[in-house]
Amino acid sequence: MDRVLVQALGCIVVLALFQMALIVAGLIVGRERISFGSLDAILFNLVVIELTLALGFLLLGKG
Repeated sequence: MDRVLVQALGCIVVLALFQMALIVAGLIVGRERISFGSLDAILFNLVVIELTLALGFLLLGKG
């Protein structure tokens, strides 16, 4: 059970880091096209990523 939990959290962390990389790449490539609406969406995604990583580390610490 613990091994499955660690593997699941590892997948969540990898997906969160991948999403963060996509956001950064989008910022670099589409620098001129960013509007305030898309900036709000990017900030929201970053908050979700941070919360996901924090939850993952908390669960790993308990295990």
